[in-house]
Amino acid sequence: MYKALYNSLDVAGCIINHAIDISHPVSNLSLQKILYYIQAAFLIKEEQIAFDEPISAWKYGPVVEKVYHEYKTYIDEVIDKKVETKTEISFENDIAIFTEESYNPEENIDNAQHLQIIKQITEAKLKYSPFELVDKTHEEAPWIEATKHGCRYIDLELIKEYFVVHEERIWE
Repeated sequence: MYKALYNSLDVAGCIINHAIDISHPVSNLSLQKILYYIQAAFLIKEEQIAFDEPISAWKYGPVVEKVYHEYKTYIDEVIDKKVETKTEISFENDIAIFTEESYNPEENIDNAQHLQIIKQITEAKLKYSPFELVDKTHEEAPWIEATKHGCRYIDLELIKEYFVVHEERIWE
């Protein structure tokens, strides 16, 4: 149906690093909402998805579980450490070998326009507190419909349909 352009952890890394660069570190709660709006932007601007992980409909709004679990140790604090390394796992004789290497998530976003979309949405959404972002997502049909019908995930088509009509909500 849709082709995923990037890995969700790369997109999240770009958000985290940009937020730190502009002196406004992001919390995991805000990060989740920013990912949701980035997915919406890619759906309507590129007719593609930014990342292929589903967006869950949790109590506090949209969540990309893979990213949530990566950063959950921050609990409700801001993520104040830039994403600069990546751990690779390999196996030798059934023994896991972990190696850490330098990593810049922006290098995996190979389109300048896509990187600009990520940064613009990050900056727009950082004007809001985490719970203001929760409130915003709770006012929008994709999350409302998913939770009303007991769906675990927010439907991509519903995200696209909603934001085609309400695109300003992505950028404000």
